[in-house]
Amino acid sequence: MATGAGRIVCPQCGANNFDTVSSCWKCGAGLGKGPAQQPQFTPVMPRSQEVPSFSAPQAYSHVSPGPSNRAAMWLGLLFPYFGIAFGLAFMMCDDPRRREVGRICILWSLVSTVLHVIVMFLAVNGMREYIQAFIGGMQKAGGGMGGGGLGGGLE
Repeated sequence: MATGAGRIVCPQCGANNFDTVSSCWKCGAGLGKGPAQQPQFTPVMPRSQEVPSFSAPQAYSHVSPGPSNRAAMWLGLLFPYFGIAFGLAFMMCDDPRRREVGRICILWSLVSTVLHVIVMFLAVNGMREYIQAFIGGMQKAGGGMGGGGLGGGLE
């Protein structure tokens, strides 16, 4: 009986089970430390009818990673704050292709965030004169309204 991170692998069929259960969800074999229980139902199939077990890289080996990588890039560029969250979610998957998509999404999200900060800095810096003129106009307008300003009329 193999264990790992809150999981128990069934010794008979190899199914992944939670460590809180006493019997396998797939074949019904006992998983406890005591004597193993007999499974309630054991399917017997000839070798030619067995269902193949697919691992993630083999199951999608015919799918090109290009479209998903481009989608991750555009998600990261256009929506950087969502891209970071989606990228982190994909990075937690067991499938190496999904982890790659998550890595690409996070990378482009960080690039887009840096570009966003630079553009915002340049925009605010370019508008500095207008902002100062607006603040000065507001101070003059507030001071000439009968002492409502910060000076209070003590000139």
